[in-house]
Amino acid sequence: MRRFALALLMAAAGGFDAAAAQEPAARESTPQERLVELLGQIEQRLQEPKVPRDTSRLLYQLGALGTPDAAAALAGLALEQEGWLARTSAWSLRYIDDQHVMVLLRKIASSGPVPARCEALRQLAERSPADLGWIRRRWDREEEPRPKQVVLEILLHHEADDLGQLVWEASDDRDDRLRAAGVRGIGVTRLRKGMSRLEKALGDRSRVVQRNAIHALQAFGGKDGFKALVEAATDHRLLALREDLTRALNSADDEEEIKVLIRALRTRDEVLAMKLIEAIATAAPHAPEDCGKALLRSLGHEDEQVRAVVIRGLVMARVEGAAGALAKRLNHPSRDTRKEALWGLAQLGEVPPDARDKVVYLARHDDRALRRHGTRALGFLPVEMALEPAVGNLRDEDWRVVSAAVDALLMLRHWPSLAPLIATGEARQDVLRSEIADALQLLTGEGFGMNYPAWRRWLGDQDPDAALPDAETAAAAVAALERLRREAGDTASTYHGLTVPRGGVVFVLDISGSMSARRGGGAESDYRRFAGALQRVIGGLPESSMFNVVLFGSAVEPWREELAPASPENVEDAVALLRRTTPNGGTNLYDALARALQMEDVQTIFVLTDGMPSAGRRTAPGDILMGIAQLNRDRGARIHTIAAGSAGAGFLKTLAESNGGEAVDLRQGMDAAGGE
Repeated sequence: MRRFALALLMAAAGGFDAAAAQEPAARESTPQERLVELLGQIEQRLQEPKVPRDTSRLLYQLGALGTPDAAAALAGLALEQEGWLARTSAWSLRYIDDQHVMVLLRKIASSGPVPARCEALRQLAERSPADLGWIRRRWDREEEPRPKQVVLEILLHHEADDLGQLVWEASDDRDDRLRAAGVRGIGVTRLRKGMSRLEKALGDRSRVVQRNAIHALQAFGGKDGFKALVEAATDHRLLALREDLTRALNSADDEEEIKVLIRALRTRDEVLAMKLIEAIATAAPHAPEDCGKALLRSLGHEDEQVRAVVIRGLVMARVEGAAGALAKRLNHPSRDTRKEALWGLAQLGEVPPDARDKVVYLARHDDRALRRHGTRALGFLPVEMALEPAVGNLRDEDWRVVSAAVDALLMLRHWPSLAPLIATGEARQDVLRSEIADALQLLTGEGFGMNYPAWRRWLGDQDPDAALPDAETAAAAVAALERLRREAGDTASTYHGLTVPRGGVVFVLDISGSMSARRGGGAESDYRRFAGALQRVIGGLPESSMFNVVLFGSAVEPWREELAPASPENVEDAVALLRRTTPNGGTNLYDALARALQMEDVQTIFVLTDGMPSAGRRTAPGDILMGIAQLNRDRGARIHTIAAGSAGAGFLKTLAESNGGEAVDLRQGMDAAGGE
């Protein structure tokens, strides 16, 4: 250990009884004693020829002490060590909220080794995003390209003003990564004179620069940006970047961009045509008429996967003629195409008369996916055709088929469905128990919840020839009952106002760097508030529940590989994970949801995020909606979304609604009150 940390160690040891430290511990160590112990262990490792990687754990523990002395020790190590040791020492300052840390971070960012300088710059931006002037001044004072790259990325992320000259200078730098950051900055700032430089960057010797050129053209957008992207997609020298180009094309969201894609469909390049169809399908909500017509022409494509993409695009476009075109595919030779068409009809909520018998047949099919989608489509048939098969499927062995039957019966609204619904709900011990209770309330306007004996008694007192109230009247009655319950304090376990059902539940929580923000003058970060709310919910789960937690920044971190029982031990372990986690990185929403959907027996997903997607395999909202629809088509999980910070509430609402869930918008409340 070098001068700074060693001096601190000696000072910390002053007045500390070394002999007493060797006796068996009769009490818990004080923070100062723990500091001395950790510094001693770190010094031992620094004496070894090759410092062990587990020294990182000791540095994290040092930061977790949270004291000014611990902060000073970490800063000293960050200034005096090199490589990963310097970076990890600086990173461990994230655990410490003391205001003096800002002074230490500025010192590290000014004179520390390069890895520590970069980390310190990132932390300064996260801790005080409103004060970027000091970070900007580092641009002219820095000689190393890596910290300059970090400075530029921070300024671009926070949309600082007047970055044109910095971006232009960086985009022509000799260092690949700084040049890549500059190229991407041209797109972020929409620097008009930079279009030719972006096109040139597509042929750069560095793959990183090429990728950033693609992202820049995507950000630049418009007719010119998408023309350049389509031309790049035809360049065989860029075949290795075709996935990047596909993701960029999938971000089209205005009329000019979409028309470029549709005109490009004339290509003879079959691979490019398939990518263009996917991009047009993703863009369908933004230009439903134009996209819908192009997709209808592509529905007969010979490739099965392309047909699936076309069907999902038609559902998003809801263009005239889509239901009739899908109905014709119910007799397609491909089972997957039949399944996609059936799913599409259920999503559109329209079954042409000549396809109704086929839907009834498919609702009884041996293939459970066909059976499930067929069952959901029963809700759009005349009651005399649909009631019997829908009630019959309440006894299905697959919970997803039963859930579809509940949805169909809720849409059909027929008195004879009440008795079988009550019997089914009483027998279930999973998410369907609460789902059926909700359906019964929306059918009748009564408020017995999951008290199924009360439902049976109530039904027995009714006239057998009674009729159900209309949907609007029943919903108003249920809402009034819910208000009375809340006023009386009689509420089920809720997560930001959403009821947490029984069964397999996965909580997906954003831990990106922006969750470090402190809003409304609060002492806690957004992450600490939201993690605290989740800890309380997890702590209240019944032991019969199965649950998991998925944390996501740039990377995705599941607590467990699969769902686990809500035992006291598991709850304590999950809560410990939330307590020791610190926010960092971007917002990889798609991969987090995809990981949750991979878990066996997941029935309900709650996802809370404070920003728009910025990392992962898919970042464009339409692309994410398309991908999750594909992953969840046969899984049938309900996805509830909670928007916080600067999240796109409209996008999250669409994500929830298209996956059977509800959406909550916390953004205004966060700014005023700090979180819940």
